[in-house]
Amino acid sequence: MKTTRPLLSVAGILLAGCAVPPDLNIGAPATILLCGGIDPPTELTELPRDLKYVIDNREVFEVTDHPLDDVTVGTVIDSIGESLNGCWGYIGAEKVSALYETEIAVAAVYKIDLDRGLVQMQEFCGLDGSLGAWDDLPAVFVRDRRITAISDNELVLDALYSDAALLEEDGTLRGDCLTAVAATMSVALPVLVTVDGDTMATFEDFNRPLRRRWTRFECVEEEIELLPGSEPGDT
Repeated sequence: MKTTRPLLSVAGILLAGCAVPPDLNIGAPATILLCGGIDPPTELTELPRDLKYVIDNREVFEVTDHPLDDVTVGTVIDSIGESLNGCWGYIGAEKVSALYETEIAVAAVYKIDLDRGLVQMQEFCGLDGSLGAWDDLPAVFVRDRRITAISDNELVLDALYSDAALLEEDGTLRGDCLTAVAATMSVALPVLVTVDGDTMATFEDFNRPLRRRWTRFECVEEEIELLPGSEPGDT
C-alpha cells in the first residue's frame, strides 16, 4: 500500500485538512531542507469537478446557521451506514496551524461510496488568499481512504494515497514541496459523524481539532476516481 512519497523523509506532526507543520510556516529554508530544493511532481491534472461545484456555489455551503451547530458531533440521529453515500460540501475558515492564528477560507468535499468502501476528501485551501507560504496561490489536496469499519457514529479509515498541488492563475496545477509534505504527512484516523437528512457534522482530532458542518449535494462525478497511486487493485 502506497502511503508516502520516496522523495520525502519527514518526521514530525501528522496533519489533516489544510494545516501545515509549524516549522514550515517560516517559508523557503525549511522547504528546501525537506525536499532538497526540488518541487516533486503531482498526479493531479485538474481541479476535481465536485470540488469546483462547491467553490462555484459558495453561498450554498458557506452556512453561518447550520442545523447541526448546536449538536454534539457523534450524536446518533440518522444511521450513518444508510445515510452517508454521496457528496458533501463544506466552506469555512480554519487555522493554518495549531501554533499560528492565521486563518484561511477552505472548501472541501467528502465523497463517500459505502458499496466500494471508499472515501475521498477533496480540499481547496485559500479561497480568499492568505497563503504566503504557498507562493500566494491556492493549494489543492486529494486524499483517498478505505473504510475499514462503521459504527453508529464513527468511520474508521485506512490511508490509500494522498496528493497535492498549487493552482496557478491560469488554472493549471503544479507540484510544490510544501503541499507535498503536508499531503504525505496526513494520516487517516477515526472520524466522528452525525447525519441528519441532508446535513452532516464531522469531528477529526489530528494535530488539531477539526470540526466541520456539511451539506449534501448531487455529485457531479458519479463515482470516486481514485488517484493513480491509490492501488485500486486492493480495494
